[in-house]
Amino acid sequence: MATVATTAGEKGNSGKNHPRNPSHIFKRNDYYYFRFVLPNTAKGLVGNEIRMSLRTPFRPEALKLSRYLYSHIQELLETPGMDFAELRRVLYLRLQERLADDSVDSEPRIPSNIYDGI
Repeated sequence: MATVATTAGEKGNSGKNHPRNPSHIFKRNDYYYFRFVLPNTAKGLVGNEIRMSLRTPFRPEALKLSRYLYSHIQELLETPGMDFAELRRVLYLRLQERLADDSVDSEPRIPSNIYDGI
């Protein structure tokens, strides 16, 4: 079952209080995914949302990757002639590049609470 990650200012899925800073992430089977619903002006792209695995079980890392992808989506939506398949392909490639860069520059990803209770 998928759960939607909430941010400050959001009260569950009631729809009464929208987030000020949407995270565009949700968790499924212990891993976070990115989800972006295309605005009405871009829905002629033959798809109305993009979902892709962020390949991390860690919320802070997922939020960072989500912000990275969101900034690229905003840039790509302004590109003339961009279709849905190309938008998705470019985002996937940028995510792969970012994940490769992060794995080279950082230590292995270990949850901060791994040693709790030992």
